[in-house]
Amino acid sequence: MSERKNKKRNPAVRDIIAVAVILAVVFVLSLCAKALADLTEFPFAISLLLFLVLGACVTLLVRNARRKHTGDDGADAIRTEHNNIFEMTRKLTNPAVICDKQGAVLWYNDAFVAAADSSQKNAATVKELFPHSAHLLAGEGERGGTFMLGSRTYKCSTYELSSHEKSFVLLQLTDISELVSLREEHKNGQPVVVYVRIDNLEEMQQYLKDEYRQVEARTNAVIKQWAAGLNGILREYERNKYLLFITSEALEKCIKNKFSVLDEIRDIRISESGTSVTASIGAARCEGSFAEREAAAAEAQKLALERGGDQAVVRTENAGVLYFGGVSQTAHKATKVRSRVFANELCTKISSSDNVLICGHRKIDFDAFGAAVGMARMAFFCGVPVNIIVDLEDPTVKMCMARLKDIPEYEDVFIGEDDALELVASESLMIFVDVNNPKLFEAPRVAEAVARKAFVDHHRKVLEFDYTAADTYIEVSASSASELVAEMIEQSLPSRTLLRQEAELLLAGIQLDTKRFTKGTGPRTFGAALFLRGAGANPEEIRPLFDTEFSSMKDEAAFEAGAVIYAKHPNIAIAASDSASIICAARVADKLLEIKGVDASFTMVPTETAIHISGRSNGRVNVQHILEKLGGGGRFEEAGAQLPSDSLDVAAKKLRGAIDEYFSELGGKK
Repeated sequence: MSERKNKKRNPAVRDIIAVAVILAVVFVLSLCAKALADLTEFPFAISLLLFLVLGACVTLLVRNARRKHTGDDGADAIRTEHNNIFEMTRKLTNPAVICDKQGAVLWYNDAFVAAADSSQKNAATVKELFPHSAHLLAGEGERGGTFMLGSRTYKCSTYELSSHEKSFVLLQLTDISELVSLREEHKNGQPVVVYVRIDNLEEMQQYLKDEYRQVEARTNAVIKQWAAGLNGILREYERNKYLLFITSEALEKCIKNKFSVLDEIRDIRISESGTSVTASIGAARCEGSFAEREAAAAEAQKLALERGGDQAVVRTENAGVLYFGGVSQTAHKATKVRSRVFANELCTKISSSDNVLICGHRKIDFDAFGAAVGMARMAFFCGVPVNIIVDLEDPTVKMCMARLKDIPEYEDVFIGEDDALELVASESLMIFVDVNNPKLFEAPRVAEAVARKAFVDHHRKVLEFDYTAADTYIEVSASSASELVAEMIEQSLPSRTLLRQEAELLLAGIQLDTKRFTKGTGPRTFGAALFLRGAGANPEEIRPLFDTEFSSMKDEAAFEAGAVIYAKHPNIAIAASDSASIICAARVADKLLEIKGVDASFTMVPTETAIHISGRSNGRVNVQHILEKLGGGGRFEEAGAQLPSDSLDVAAKKLRGAIDEYFSELGGKK
């Protein structure tokens, strides 16, 4: 029957039937009108009209009745379907919520009521119910993330429901509290390797005499007590070098208290000199095999040592590299063993290279230039072609090159970055001096093109190198890169190999960074100077390099006149100039330290692309830590940074913020 109803008829046949029905109705109505006219006195036309009106009214009444009956059935069907959806959701054992496509909560089941807290039961929207849940309404399936319902943890699956052109979203929650707890327990119980090394006990041994054993015993006791508090396993694999095994949870505890063991070790002082004992700690919290974690911890400790020691470095996968401590100056090393070993290894590497490219930092100074010349002398000795990459238009470069013009070996040694790119070969070796931050390279494009690299620097390492195969000799205790290079030449080359002009440039580099041997010097600094004097360096010949132009002197005076004392920290002086040079800024920063009560000074000048900041300290404030927060680096007493800004006011605001953060980390100590 239904098939007969739904069967499509021919349109022509349908029209004929419709006409026939109409004619039949009109004929019947005409007969009725005729009969009425015969029985009454009404005319036939009026009778026919009355029957036509009556027929139309009956038709309308029947149609409205049928429509009303059909509408009631549809509403009943919709209500029935909605009730079925709610009944199905109510019977679910897991908490479930029904909302519309906009996230408005329409209904939830008994399991949700039992699990939720009072605020969640009153939530009007999914956003109020689960913060950070905008992605829940994005589509069907299990949605990422976990959500708290009451005191339990759930994951959420979403389903789209449709009913008579209306759409709903069903959120079904699955309790994963036990799984999360087990996962967290597993994560916290992961073994972590920690390397601990006492930085300066061996260096102090020659001065401590009878006190050495007492200080060593106190230091060992602090480390053992610290390890015991972490429920760790501690083993001393060499004198004053320890290997500690702890859990990831214990490492997190150390991170939260910022490795307070560093402060405990630093409190151990030598009675005669008042010098503190310091330690370097390396740890890694990462995935991988146990061997990979141990290697990462060893690299972290190496980074701590290259940054000057007295600090902990933790390598993590999500948070990057974390630094703690580093509030004391690096003790000067008395031994030259590392210098000799690295020099011999570098000579071997130079000899096996096609050519050597030497690079310093941008805006080169006497220290970088002198160290580059010393490295070139080592390459000459090994018989390998060498070039020094510099800015040939730089006044400092021109001044220094003029001192080497009578040496034939240096005739074509100095080149620009574009020319250096053409010299890159598969076995080229690039040596960086007085710089380890890739942002400050004189020739960054060449650095990317050369595979084999070596670094000789005295600045604290700012970050992990991208160049994993690079040989590094970073000695933060050294006064200058020129001091390190002079030691390497003394250790590895025959006597009288270094020429007088080269020795003078190296000595100029040491004098620049030590402020004529008045700052940051150690026994090895004077030993390197003595070696250079023996090679023919004459301090009188170097003095003209440091002469100041009269105009520069006036600029410095105006620069100093604008200095201010930072109100929050009266031991900090800040000065800015919109016209002075970087060299002028460095000199003014040094002079500001002569103000009574000033422990650190910062000067700012604009360059073509950024605001340059020079930081100086008398040893009571770590300017390197402050400028690291602005993307810079350097050493404890001398650092710099480049802020990508064209406004001195903006740069000053960021600098003050970094200073405040530094003192906040120290607990308000000044």
